[in-house]
Amino acid sequence: MLFLSLLCGLVSSDSTAQPPISNPSIQFQFEELPLGIIDLFPGIDQPPPQFTSNGITLQFTPYQSTPGGAGSIEYAEIGVAPDNMESPQALFLIATNAVFDLTEANLLPDEVVHQVAFQLEGDGFGAPLNLGVNGALPYIGPAAQLPTYLPDGITVEVIPGASPSQATLILSGNITKVEVGGDLVIGNLLVFAEGTTGSGCTQPGACNYSCDALLDNGSCFFPPDGLSCSCFPAINLWGDTLGAGQALPPSTFTGSGDLSSIQIDLTSYSSLGGSWASDLLVAITSPSGDCIEFGGFSPTITAGCTDLGAYSDFLPSSWNTSLAGDYSATVDLGGSGLSGDGEWSVQLINGYSNSAAFYQFYSADITIGLCAVEEAIPGCTYSSACNYTPTATEDDGSCWYAAPGYDCACSTPGAAVAPDFTAVDLNGVEHNLYGLLNAGKKVIIQFTATWSGADFAYHSSGVLQSIWTDLGPDGEDQVRVFLIEGDDSTDINDLNGTGSSSAGNFVTGTDFPIIDDGETIFESFGGAYFPYIVTICPNGQYTETGQTSYAGHVAALEACPDCLSPEISGCTYALALNYDPLATIDDGSCDFGSAPCTLDIDGDGICDDVDPCIGIVDALGICNGNCFADVDGDGECDDIDCCVGAYDECGICNGPGAIFDCGWSPLPPGACDCEGNQLDALGICGGDCLTDLDGDGICDLQDDCIGFYDECGVCNGPGAIFSCGCSMQPLGSCD
Repeated sequence: MLFLSLLCGLVSSDSTAQPPISNPSIQFQFEELPLGIIDLFPGIDQPPPQFTSNGITLQFTPYQSTPGGAGSIEYAEIGVAPDNMESPQALFLIATNAVFDLTEANLLPDEVVHQVAFQLEGDGFGAPLNLGVNGALPYIGPAAQLPTYLPDGITVEVIPGASPSQATLILSGNITKVEVGGDLVIGNLLVFAEGTTGSGCTQPGACNYSCDALLDNGSCFFPPDGLSCSCFPAINLWGDTLGAGQALPPSTFTGSGDLSSIQIDLTSYSSLGGSWASDLLVAITSPSGDCIEFGGFSPTITAGCTDLGAYSDFLPSSWNTSLAGDYSATVDLGGSGLSGDGEWSVQLINGYSNSAAFYQFYSADITIGLCAVEEAIPGCTYSSACNYTPTATEDDGSCWYAAPGYDCACSTPGAAVAPDFTAVDLNGVEHNLYGLLNAGKKVIIQFTATWSGADFAYHSSGVLQSIWTDLGPDGEDQVRVFLIEGDDSTDINDLNGTGSSSAGNFVTGTDFPIIDDGETIFESFGGAYFPYIVTICPNGQYTETGQTSYAGHVAALEACPDCLSPEISGCTYALALNYDPLATIDDGSCDFGSAPCTLDIDGDGICDDVDPCIGIVDALGICNGNCFADVDGDGECDDIDCCVGAYDECGICNGPGAIFDCGWSPLPPGACDCEGNQLDALGICGGDCLTDLDGDGICDLQDDCIGFYDECGVCNGPGAIFSCGCSMQPLGSCD
């Protein structure tokens, strides 16, 4: 039993919003219940109604068993949940308890409830909360509730809410029934359960990960820094019953290094007589005979062992119970000073030497952290990398690899390998990147967007035009330069400076090739912004050089490894089915299908003699058409479409449909207007009044009398007696 003053007294005014509680096994779905007042008194000898959600049964216990008694205000209603409550609907109560029975909840066959959480909001005046668990019923009646205890093994945690009258309650333990009530609102009831099947460690990186587990039971453990899971010897200690101070026989295992931790999974614990699971004492002995012990209730029990501390220093508080079940804990033993190489032993002991229990049953899976922690050596741990470090034990992400077809001496550390592409420029000339690279050429690509002022300004500076003039085919013939338009939403008019998305004329005065509609190429190079300029070396590796100076580009070009292109045999024809972009020597293996393809002007991989469109199909399916978008698919190009979308029944583009002035449609169920608002307790559409129990048109939160004034002006008073319009004095009365 527990008493909590919820309203205006539970939390301080500076509390923060309630933290979310996630991943429940099941949830009571308040939104499944019909909105409206619940009849708590349906008739003579008729109990109040009950509801079921996910196997959880909801029943009601009014303070009074019949209506109409003195001060009777029992009330229950399903309504829209208050702000900051996670469930869309909630249960509103006055002078009534709600009973949630979990015995038939929709859980796995062997699962038991270990935690129940729900959100509450009070009336704002400090009314008490009635709370009972597993049949330890709260007091029911009009007087104040002053319970002082909960059943053994049940704990409660209160998490402050977004306002002083809100909170989340978390009940922990083996729970079968929860009864809660008073003058309050209940919502978002979550149930957490676990069992031996369907539960376990669900985190793949954990040493005890279980691929069969459906529900994480919190038992996951991970190796300390520098260790692997293989360093953790696992031992199964078969169960036995132990009286006060008795011990299981020691179990031995082989291990090496410093003792760092122990994972204890206590299975099927039970006790006859009420002692706790945390009475467990664990003793560990090293190959040299040194011994440590921890846990239990009593002082040192094991002779010759160093006692590290009692149960409260090492075991979770959830072990402080006599409830039968499974218990897990990970204990840090890094400071124990125990180490060695050879045969170790571990022993379980009933660590309560004066226990009055007839017995305690222990059976456990033990995992010991025993590996020498070596200092990590950072470096590249991949043997195929150019900078592979054989002595490295921890990869530091520094690995880099040779360009395809080249060795490490002819590769640039950290540079990416360029994807191949074939494209046709504005003059109809086809270009293949690796064809140029294999010929020993270096390539600069300016990816641009015609609407980018920064791109146009740099292009107009003439830096790349000068590179083309000096180092291109009419100069030293070492470099090729391309301008590729990387935004396919623009068109040729924008490149020429006459379109609506243009910062200027990119074509006039540019002698190097310009490729339009190159967004796919731009993205394949990792482009995500403009301006974006890359320099590609003959070995296929590229770096972003950006809007640098003439000298900066020359320096980047000269930084390319000075290696001859490797001789790689393969198919060198881009239109072949088995084209190899890295091949430098054609070996006659090219496969063109039924017949050789001699021409593919638009570079779409379809030979021109069978290509239905030599060019580009636009948004309307027209070959070389000029429609770039038809979002609504109505066959009308968006730049001339009067409605990109759909007309509703009223002829409005993307309108709301047939409502009031254009074909009346019914309101949503329970709504009082088209916005889905509902009538409040005063009959106001969209109002915020939850209750008006006496029907006087004044919301109960503002009503100074929930009921009726008698002739003397007393709220719910006795009526006209002596001092206020006296009626005949009752026989035998003295006042």
